[in-house]
Amino acid sequence: MFKFNYPSSSLTMFVQSKIKLNLGLHKYIFSLTLKTTFDDSKTIKLLLKMIQFICKHFADLTVYELYDIMALRQEIFVIEQNCPYLDADGKDLKGWHLMGRQISDDNTEGVLVVYTRLLPKGVSYDDYASIGRVVSSASVRGSGAGKILMQQSIEMMEKLYPNQPVKIGAQTYLLKFYESLGFESTGEEYLEDDIPHTSMILKK
Repeated sequence: MFKFNYPSSSLTMFVQSKIKLNLGLHKYIFSLTLKTTFDDSKTIKLLLKMIQFICKHFADLTVYELYDIMALRQEIFVIEQNCPYLDADGKDLKGWHLMGRQISDDNTEGVLVVYTRLLPKGVSYDDYASIGRVVSSASVRGSGAGKILMQQSIEMMEKLYPNQPVKIGAQTYLLKFYESLGFESTGEEYLEDDIPHTSMILKK
């Protein structure tokens, strides 16, 4: 049983996790049952649902999982942000993919709502592993799902790439969000597909 306190709000989450680890299949599966003291009934209804996270290497993704990943990424990064760019950049093949799905009422696999791409050192950055393509469906924004996604991503990076420092390219308007997770800005700011970004490194 883990307890996460968010000082910026009255939200307190209790997360009970079940972890299944199978390195031979290049797959991690862990489910989160969420409870909250937050008074917003819509948020409570969302968070009380089970979210199942599955992390797979690209080689082990099913065609259906890959389709869901690309559809969610394009829905947010291309359509919603009105930013036409080549999402299939060749890096997916070298990394792991953390998928978070809402579990339906009959306990069957649900809709992909959060996702990150986890890459080893030497792919996005010469000297750093990286977390990228961080995406949350509009249906779960404001619920805390994005923070849980990043917390799980950081934990997975420690398992997959131990002792590799982690760097991200954060959209600048999300700096405070990433700082709350332990990242600090390098001061390097740049435009990527006409969107302001800032390089950040995870503090140890």
